[in-house]
Amino acid sequence: MDEIKKFKTINLEFAKNEISKNTGIYIWLDSKENIVYIGIACGQNGLHHRICNQHLNPNYLEFRESKHNA
Repeated sequence: MDEIKKFKTINLEFAKNEISKNTGIYIWLDSKENIVYIGIACGQNGLHHRICNQHLNPNYLEFRESKHNA
């Protein structure tokens, strides 16, 4: 997985300040650097909106879990 190391990694604690508002592709890795999710952000405010307002928002995650377990 050396190809993954060339991508920018972001400390989630500072994500809101570091994530671009451009469109793009993002990859979630587990602790062993295995790919667990690949996403595309192409809407308004691109990556920043998709990651900060959805993936890092605990309320959004709770909504998704309740939606899929109903």
